[in-house]
Amino acid sequence: MFDRLRCQKCLEVKSFSVEDQPIYRVSVKLFFSIESYFVKFPSRYYIYEMLIFRLAAAIIIQMAIWGALLFLPAGTLGWWRAWVLLGIILLGFLASAASLFPSHRGLLAERLRLPLQKGQPLVDRIVLAFLIISFYGLLAFIPADVFRLHLMA
Repeated sequence: MFDRLRCQKCLEVKSFSVEDQPIYRVSVKLFFSIESYFVKFPSRYYIYEMLIFRLAAAIIIQMAIWGALLFLPAGTLGWWRAWVLLGIILLGFLASAASLFPSHRGLLAERLRLPLQKGQPLVDRIVLAFLIISFYGLLAFIPADVFRLHLMA
């Protein structure tokens, strides 16, 4: 609900006469302009469009990171197992986003935020940074082992 003090209309009635006929002029002043209104209260569709844009950007960036970590150590784009993995991960991203978007937009917006945030305890930040680095390191180790090291063969 809008704040009533900010959204109240201020009506001024000014009268003056031209050729002995009174002309009444009513001017409506608002406490905020149209531009500041849209900045303070963006439309629902604008918020949805920005959420969809952020979601698409996050999926594209995440898939690019996964693709780089799988294909750069492998040295080839012809690794079909990596393409299958990327397809499954993409389907998982899209399925989770599709299930959250209609009814849980707040949760989806929270999931699009960065994992390391201000206000987190220091221990959480350290452990989370270690988990992220080790996860992506393991993801980069898989193609290096398959194509170069052959430790797991």
